[in-house]
Amino acid sequence: MNGGLNNLRNKMQTCVRLAISAGAGVIIPTFATRSDSNLMDYQTEECPDALFDIARYQQDLSEACPQLNVRVCNDTTGLNTTIEAKFRTYHEPSHSKGTFRSLIDDTIAKNGVITRPEISAKKPVRILYGDPYVGWNYVASAEMEMKKDLFRTLRYNNKLSELGRQVFDALKQKITGPVVAVHLRGEVDWPDGFGGLDLQIDLYTQKLLELRDSTLDVNGNATIRDVYVSCGNPDAIRTFQKGLEPLGYVVHDKLTLLTNHSDILEKVQALRFDARAITEYESLVSADYFMGLLTSSLSDLVAYARTVGEEGDYFDKYIHPGSTRATSVDREYPDPPSVKGNEHTKLIVLTGPDIMDYFP
Repeated sequence: MNGGLNNLRNKMQTCVRLAISAGAGVIIPTFATRSDSNLMDYQTEECPDALFDIARYQQDLSEACPQLNVRVCNDTTGLNTTIEAKFRTYHEPSHSKGTFRSLIDDTIAKNGVITRPEISAKKPVRILYGDPYVGWNYVASAEMEMKKDLFRTLRYNNKLSELGRQVFDALKQKITGPVVAVHLRGEVDWPDGFGGLDLQIDLYTQKLLELRDSTLDVNGNATIRDVYVSCGNPDAIRTFQKGLEPLGYVVHDKLTLLTNHSDILEKVQALRFDARAITEYESLVSADYFMGLLTSSLSDLVAYARTVGEEGDYFDKYIHPGSTRATSVDREYPDPPSVKGNEHTKLIVLTGPDIMDYFP
């Protein structure tokens, strides 16, 4: 599997959900690793436990679904019979209740190698299936609670998560009041149509000022001065910082926070791009306030994580009202670009890709 960190997460979760639908086990494949200098250059492969807590994932899935056999890292031991199912393309409808089971049953029946009743633990079959992204529709399946349950089972790699906690600890040592975490997309591969850097900076700055004005103390003084910025491009952070500091904000990022923690900084800088993103996660999820971008899967994941314990669905309540589905992937909004959300978690909203029917 290839893609960014949370694309990989979605593909892995989709594999599991499809397997449950088919009444099958699942083999979680290796992940293609990306070059730091060119994120579209996939250089090597690694097992999923480099990014995720796979041992805990297998344990939680086993407890929730004892019949589900989860293999990892392309483990095909003992699977000597292989059948290939029709792959789904990106713009084809995603699967929902019953559709994938029907596809697999039909594939087995037409293949002629083995019948479904003959398949057993002693006579297993490997079915190859490809799905580029967002392959299971939780909304169409009326499985919003199952989506929450599956989300909770998959955690990031423990060592990377611990580095993230250390980054957040360093942030807490620097601030004296509430902090706003901002997810800024300023990497060279970020499409301008998904919300360019200038647009993000303008909208984030506007909302930061509105938030400050609405949270003044009894003497009219600002209570929010600290902003933590997560971005894979340090130059973009500096651009944002130059605009915010004259307004009275103190801007932090993980590299500046770790200046006096050289041992932690060295570990973070040695990580690949997607692994480094995990070290931002704790600060984004745990900050008092969060602002992100709907077209970014990391922003979506953070918004989901911050609100998953609330009743109902954050996106249904605060993001999607007034919008319409243009395609299975794209959503149209009446007033883009705008910022939507609740008091503590907000997203920049644009007409375009919206994956939350299928994600995380």
